[in-house]
Amino acid sequence: MVQTLTIKPGKVRRQQFDDVRFFGGTFQEIENAFKAADYEPVLRKFLGVLEEAHREYFARQAGPSGADWPDLAPATIVRKGHSRILFETGKLSGSLGGRSSGAVRETTHRGAIFGTSVPYSIFHQQARGFLFGGNLPQREHVGMTEQTLDVLLQAVADQTVEFLKG
Repeated sequence: MVQTLTIKPGKVRRQQFDDVRFFGGTFQEIENAFKAADYEPVLRKFLGVLEEAHREYFARQAGPSGADWPDLAPATIVRKGHSRILFETGKLSGSLGGRSSGAVRETTHRGAIFGTSVPYSIFHQQARGFLFGGNLPQREHVGMTEQTLDVLLQAVADQTVEFLKG
C-alpha cells in the first residue's frame, strides 16, 4: 500500500494506492535519470575547494586531520635556512594548492582525481623515512576534513535532486 500527500496552495489531498504498479514507469524514469546524471561540473568546481583547503594546510603547517606537522630537526632548519615545514622550492605546496607543475586534477561525469605527482610527496604523507636515513616523520598533507567532505556530499545531493526533477 502506498500513501501520498499532495499539497498545493489552499489545498491538501491525500491518496492511498494498494499497488505500486500505479506509478507505472516512474521508478524506471528515476533510475534512468540517475544513471544519466553528469556530476562533472560539480566535481570540477569542488577541485577549487580542495585546492583552497590544501593552501590552508600548508599555511597552518597541519594536515587534514588537524594535527600539526612535526617540527623540523634543528639540522634541517640550518641546512634549509628556514623553519618552514614541507617547503623547499614550493613545488609540493603549489601542486596541491594550485595548478602548478605536478598538480593532478581530473574529472569525469562520476568521479574526480585530486593530488600531486611530486615524487617525494608519498614519503612525507606515509612517513617512508627508511629511504632518508630512517628519520622522516609523517606529515600528512593530502586529504580532506569531514567538513570538506560534507560540502562535497551536499553539492552532489543537491545536484542529484536537480537531475531527478528534470
